[in-house]
Amino acid sequence: MLRASFDTFSGHVVAMCAIGALTIFAGGAATAGIQAAAGPAGTALVILVFVILGNSASGGPFARPLLPGLWRTIGGVLPPGAGVDLARSALFFDGARIAGPILVLVVWAALGTGLALALGGRMVNPADVEAEAAAGAAV
Repeated sequence: MLRASFDTFSGHVVAMCAIGALTIFAGGAATAGIQAAAGPAGTALVILVFVILGNSASGGPFARPLLPGLWRTIGGVLPPGAGVDLARSALFFDGARIAGPILVLVVWAALGTGLALALGGRMVNPADVEAEAAAGAAV
């Protein structure tokens, strides 16, 4: 009904869903890896790098060449900027120059997944520490 009435879902729906899934997975996997490597300080690092720097440098509202030097440089190598570049290429340029943003997102996803798998088991669960302390006090 929507397609017939408003032509709402014509075009790049599948491509945009795939781009959104890849961008979210890359950001989530990288976040998990950084948190596994840096512990609680990893959360602050992720917020600083991905949210504060990454969203500002993504080039979403403005084209990247219009951004100041630092933002223009880091924008394309962080997941938010790569996701914006990929979406822009798919929507407006018929998929031209998508290899770079896809590579950036895949690298973030692979590195984050690798770090999370390699270092994820070393994090201490506060409930386990409390249970061990209670067991030691009972002896």
